[in-house]
Amino acid sequence: MDKKYLHRVIDRIVYETRIDFNERTIYAPFNDTPWDNLYAQYFIKEFNDHCEDVYGLTDDEMRYVRYKYRDIIEEKINQ
Repeated sequence: MDKKYLHRVIDRIVYETRIDFNERTIYAPFNDTPWDNLYAQYFIKEFNDHCEDVYGLTDDEMRYVRYKYRDIIEEKINQ
């Protein structure tokens, strides 16, 4: 697992994500539908599909990226 590459992927996905702080919703680059729950099953599937299709990540890499992404976005929302 190339952590340097994975962190570039995380940075890119975070950069492409818009957050509506008033509504506490997330507009992620992999879906036009706003998300309000980073733990929802539909979020995980869409996120994984995006990471596999765009970045060619394995299951372990997707899991790592998803958790790091989730932590960063939660931190931004809760500021």
